[in-house]
Amino acid sequence: MGIVTTQKNGVKAGGQRLCKHFAYSARGPLERAHSATRFLRLPRYQNNSITRDVLFSRRHYQELAVELTTSLLSGRHGKIDRLPLQSKTTIMFVVISENNMKSIFPSAYDLKKTLLWPRTLLMRWKYRKTSGPMKAMMELHYYRPAFFDFVGATYVNTHVLHDVDINSDSVVVDVGAFTGSWAQHMVDRYDPIIYAFEPNPKSLAALHEKAASNPKLHPMPYGLGDEDLTVDFTLNGLGSSMCDERTDHSDLQRIKVEIAAIDRVWKELNLGRVDLIKINIEGAEFPLLDKMIKTDLIKEVDCFLIQFHEWHPGAYRKRRRIHAELSKTHRLEWDYHFIWEKWVRI
Repeated sequence: MGIVTTQKNGVKAGGQRLCKHFAYSARGPLERAHSATRFLRLPRYQNNSITRDVLFSRRHYQELAVELTTSLLSGRHGKIDRLPLQSKTTIMFVVISENNMKSIFPSAYDLKKTLLWPRTLLMRWKYRKTSGPMKAMMELHYYRPAFFDFVGATYVNTHVLHDVDINSDSVVVDVGAFTGSWAQHMVDRYDPIIYAFEPNPKSLAALHEKAASNPKLHPMPYGLGDEDLTVDFTLNGLGSSMCDERTDHSDLQRIKVEIAAIDRVWKELNLGRVDLIKINIEGAEFPLLDKMIKTDLIKEVDCFLIQFHEWHPGAYRKRRRIHAELSKTHRLEWDYHFIWEKWVRI
C-alpha cells in the first residue's frame, strides 16, 4: 500500500511520529472516496510490493496524486521518497506492507485484548512467580478464563488431547505435527497409522527421529492447505506459521516451505475414511477447513481435534461459519474457546 501524506514539518519516511492526515482513496478507475481525518502512526519503512490502493493528501494535490497513482499502477514507481511542494509542505510516499496497514485499524482481537488489559495486568501480577512454558502460554492467551479452564481439564485428565475412539487399525492425520510429541503419544497409546505433516525443516528432523523406530508413523515434509503453493513461513517455535502477519513478529526469521492441497493429498495417499485428524497450524486452519467443507472431506473424518487461532484476521466470523458446517455431520464434544475443541461424528 502506498501512502502519500502532507505535513508542515518534514518527517522522513520511517518516522514514528503521529501526524494529522486528510486522505482520499484511488481504486481501479481513479475514483475519489470520502475524506477522513485520522491520527495515524507512520510504520517503519519496508520495501514491499505495492498494491493498487494509494491514499493521497488534500484536494489541491489531487492531480499530482493521480499522476503518482498512474505511475505506481504501471510499475514505473521506482524509489519515491519525498517531493517538495508549495507552501513549504512536504509530500511523502511511504511503502507499507499489508501487515502494517492492518495494524492501523485494530481487529476485534486487538480490541478484545485492549478491553481485557486491566484484567491481564492483574493476572500477570497474580502469576508473577510462574515462569517457563506455562508463563509463555499465559501471555499468549492473555490469561483468558478459557485457558485456565483447559489447564484445569489437563490436571483432571492428562490425556484430554489423546482420549479418542481409535485402535491399531485406525488412520490418523496430524496436521501441524511439530516435533512429533503428540504423534508419539498416540503411537504409544493406540499404535495407529499416522500421517504427520510438518513443513518446518527444524521440527521435521525431530519427527523423523521418532518415526525411525515406528514404521506406522509417516512424516510428511510439507504442510496441508487449500491449494498447492510455496509460502513464507515464520519460525517461532510452537507458533511457527505461514499465516503470521502480526507486526510484533515482523523481525522473526522466515523461510520458504511447501504447502499441498489437502484434497489432492487425500487422493494420492488413498486415505478414504480417516478416524482422527488433529489440526494445529497457527491460523492456516481456516482455509484448510474451508477446503475440506467445499470438497466434502469433513464427511470422511470421524473425529476432529482443532486449535483455532484468535489472532487470525476474521477468526470469530470464520470459526462460526466452520462450526455451522461441522455441526451438520459432527457433534461438539467439548470446547475451550480458541484453545482446543473436539468434534465427533454424529
